[in-house]
Amino acid sequence: FSLTDNIQSTCRLLAEAPTLRTYWQPRTHPVQGAEKDVEDIALLGEKIVNVHALCWLDGRSQPLATWEKEWSKYIPALKKYTAAKAASVEFVAGNTDEQFFLDAKLLNKLLALQ
Repeated sequence: FSLTDNIQSTCRLLAEAPTLRTYWQPRTHPVQGAEKDVEDIALLGEKIVNVHALCWLDGRSQPLATWEKEWSKYIPALKKYTAAKAASVEFVAGNTDEQFFLDAKLLNKLLALQ
């Protein structure tokens, strides 16, 4: 476990260190659902400065398209509540260049729709 394993401890840490900022990524252990993730985004707000764009299920990376529906909810919330200006595509399924570019293409498409 870490200081940022749950939203309560993350908010406590950020309150104790007012200049500290954070990255955000969807919860993957256990998957809590897009609505809860969106609530967390709103709580963390301007403290979020970067995003890990990923899909992690059953202990392994999946194509980002697996969570396309979820990411279509996360992106508007990230734009509304945060100062995030960048997203990192990480944990690419199969660790292939091809999948990286597919994930990046989907992320760009979703960003353009919002």
